[in-house]
Amino acid sequence: MKKIFIFLLIAMAIVSCAPDTKEAYIEEYKTFISKVSDSWKKYDASDWERMSRKHDKLSGEWFEKFSDELTIKEKTQIATYNAKFNLLRAVNKSKKAVGEAVDDITNKEEKSELEKYIEEDLADDIQEIDEDLGREIEKTGNEMLDELENFFDELGI
Repeated sequence: MKKIFIFLLIAMAIVSCAPDTKEAYIEEYKTFISKVSDSWKKYDASDWERMSRKHDKLSGEWFEKFSDELTIKEKTQIATYNAKFNLLRAVNKSKKAVGEAVDDITNKEEKSELEKYIEEDLADDIQEIDEDLGREIEKTGNEMLDELENFFDELGI
C-alpha cells in the first residue's frame, strides 16, 4: 500500500509540472530561455544535461501538446527560443573545445592571450552574436507572418 501511495505522489508531481494551457506553456518556455540566457556562462556539464532535458520537454512533448492551439506568431517565437537554446549550448561546447585546444598550445604568450580573450571577451562576443541572431530570426518570422496574412487576405480567408 505504501509503494502505491508513493507511486501516486510521484506521478502527480510529474503531471503537475506540465503546463495545462498554451499560455502557461509559452510563459514557461520564455522563463526557461531567459534563465538559460542569464546563466549559461556558469553552467557545468551536469547543468547543461539538466537544461537539455527540460528543453527536450519544452520543444518536444509539450510543444506537441499545444501545437494545434499555437498561432503562427507563437510558433515563430517558440522556434526563436529553440534556436537560442541550441546556439547557447553549441557555444558552450565550442568554448570547452577551444579551452582544450588552448591547453595544447605550447607558446605561453599565445596561450595567455587566448585564455584572456576566452575568459574576458568570448562570452560577450557570443552573446552579441546570439542577440543579433535572435533579432534576425524574429524579423524573418514577422516578415513571414505578414506575407501569410497578406496571402490569406488576398484569398479572402
